[in-house]
Amino acid sequence: MELKAIDDELKKVEQEIGTLEGSLAGAQQRRQQLEQKRKEAAQKQREIEAYEAKIAAIKRQIAETEAAKAVAAQEAKHSYDEEEEYEEIEEYEEIEEYEEEEEEEEEEEIYEEIEEEDMGEGPIHGGSTSAALHATLQTNPSQFDYSAARQEQLDALKKQNQWSRPEYAQPTHATQTYENHKTPGHTFLTDQRAQLQQKYQFEKPAWASHNSADTAVAIDNTPIQNPLLKTNNASGYTRQVFEKDNLHRSEGKFVAPREKVPPRLAWIVVDINKKKAGKIVLHLHGLGTDQVVENFPNLVGMTLERQGNTKPIFVEEMTDPKFYITTNSKIKDIDGRKDVYGLVQEGKEVIAAIKNADEHAGITIRQSHVFPVKKAK
Repeated sequence: MELKAIDDELKKVEQEIGTLEGSLAGAQQRRQQLEQKRKEAAQKQREIEAYEAKIAAIKRQIAETEAAKAVAAQEAKHSYDEEEEYEEIEEYEEIEEYEEEEEEEEEEEIYEEIEEEDMGEGPIHGGSTSAALHATLQTNPSQFDYSAARQEQLDALKKQNQWSRPEYAQPTHATQTYENHKTPGHTFLTDQRAQLQQKYQFEKPAWASHNSADTAVAIDNTPIQNPLLKTNNASGYTRQVFEKDNLHRSEGKFVAPREKVPPRLAWIVVDINKKKAGKIVLHLHGLGTDQVVENFPNLVGMTLERQGNTKPIFVEEMTDPKFYITTNSKIKDIDGRKDVYGLVQEGKEVIAAIKNADEHAGITIRQSHVFPVKKAK
C-alpha cells in the first residue's frame, strides 16, 4: 500500500517537473523575444538621436547664416549712411561756395558803384558812400533774398535753350473740352435717311407710315394681290387646289363581300400570381366572334380557368357566349359553333406554363387587343 502511494507521489512530482519545464521553456522564449525587441528599440533610439543631431547641426548652420546676413546688412547700411552723409557734406560745401561767390560778386558790384559815384560826384557824397560801404560790409550775407536773382538766371537759361513748361504742367483749373466730342442732333438720322433715299431711290412703305390709309382695313378681309393666284396654268407655277362651287361628301368604300372571311386576329398577355407569363396570339372562330370582339378590351383583369391537360382553358367571367382558348386545331366545325374558340398561333409555351402552374395559382389577363378590320357590305 505504501509503495503505491509513493508511485503516485512520484507521478505527481514528474507532472510538476513537466509543468515547470514547460513554463521554463515559455519564459526562455519570452526572454528571447524581449531581447530582440530591446535590440530593435535601441537601434531606433540611436537612429532618432542621429536624426536629432543632424537637425541641431542644420539649425546651427541656419543661425550662423542668419547672423552673417545680419552683420552684412548692418555693414552695408553703415556704408550707405556714410555715403549719404558724405554726399550731403559735399552738397552743403557746394552751396556754401555758391553763396560765397555770389557775395563776392555783390561786393565787387558795390565797389564798382562806389568808384563810379566817387568819379562822377567827387567829394560831395564821399562820406555817405563810405558809410554805405561800411554798412554793407558789416551786414550778414545770409540775410539777403536771392530768389529774384535765381529767377533771372532761370529765365536766361530758358531764353538761351528755348524751352518752357509743357501745357499739361501749367497750373490751371479750367476743364479741357474736345471739339469732336459732340452728340449728334435728332435731325442727323433724318438727314442721313434722306440722303440714302436719294442715293438708292427707295420709298417708305405705306404700312410703315403713321398716316397710312390702310390701317382701318381688316387684315383677314384684305385679299392678297398675287397675279399667279388668278392663273390656272402659268409658266413656272401650277395650282394644286381649284375653286369649286359645289362640294359633295365622298363616302368611304366597303370591302367587297367574300364567302369565306379570314379569322379575326387578337392577342392577350397573361399573369401568373401577378407576374407576367407571356403573350398569346389567337385566331378567333365561332358564331359569337362579333360579341367577343366588341367586349375584347374588357378582358383585362378577368380570370382564366383550367379544365385539364387535354381540355381548353376558358375565361371564367364570359358566359354568353363562352370564350375558350385552345391549341387543338382539329376541332370539327369550329366556325359554326355557338361559343368562341381562340386558336393559339403563338405562345404555346405560355399555355404550358398556365397548365403546369400551382392548383391555387391566380391566372389573370393583363392586356388584351384585337386587330380592326373593314366590314363587308
